[in-house]
Amino acid sequence: NGSRFADLEIPGYGIGLVQNPGTPAPASARSGWIHIVFSVPDPARAFAALKSRGADVTTRGNPAPAQITTFLLHDSEGNEIEIVQEH
Repeated sequence: NGSRFADLEIPGYGIGLVQNPGTPAPASARSGWIHIVFSVPDPARAFAALKSRGADVTTRGNPAPAQITTFLLHDSEGNEIEIVQEH
């Protein structure tokens, strides 16, 4: 489909970059990150720690606190950061 992908890795850390050329950008689009994903060993614990510090965190649906395997964090710059279960 014309998408380009770059996977950058160093021991213990990696980041994937995806570009979808030809996809029209919405009028509200801005330059920069739109969606970043990090994996952690225990998403439920990370969610609780961030929430207790006043972070803007949300889950999709309504999972029990101990069953959280993914959640969203919105930073002060408007970026959406997804935290997922480490594989």
